[in-house]
Amino acid sequence: DEMLEVMAMLMAGGMVEYHGKYYDFPPMQMAPATRVPVPVWIGGHSDIALQRAARHDGWLGVNYDFDDIPPLLAKLTEYRKQAGSDHLPFETTVTLNEVPSADAVTAMSSATTPRMRTAPRSLFARRVRCGKRKVRKRITAS
Repeated sequence: DEMLEVMAMLMAGGMVEYHGKYYDFPPMQMAPATRVPVPVWIGGHSDIALQRAARHDGWLGVNYDFDDIPPLLAKLTEYRKQAGSDHLPFETTVTLNEVPSADAVTAMSSATTPRMRTAPRSLFARRVRCGKRKVRKRITAS
């Protein structure tokens, strides 16, 4: 959390000074400062990680089964309400271990449906065995 606080201060521009538990620096400035805020996405599924994500711009979930997603999104929604950030823009992206059925995706509330990405396990296995270039050739040929 302290690192995220320091990053936000530096990216805002102007002189900043910080004396925390892990970071301690005299007045300094990042130049050039960012022109637009850099979105901060947080990953992880522990309560602490989800609470941290709720205070920022998005959540990234990696390697989940489809049925694991709704309870995590419900927690995120509750943590965003608790943090007072539920009115702010927020994005979620999830990488799935499987391809969900169309009915399962349709059943999710459109307000909480994350951007979902998946790839067949056979693609991952091929990449490990024969390298990215050969996999690209196989995909392009199909």
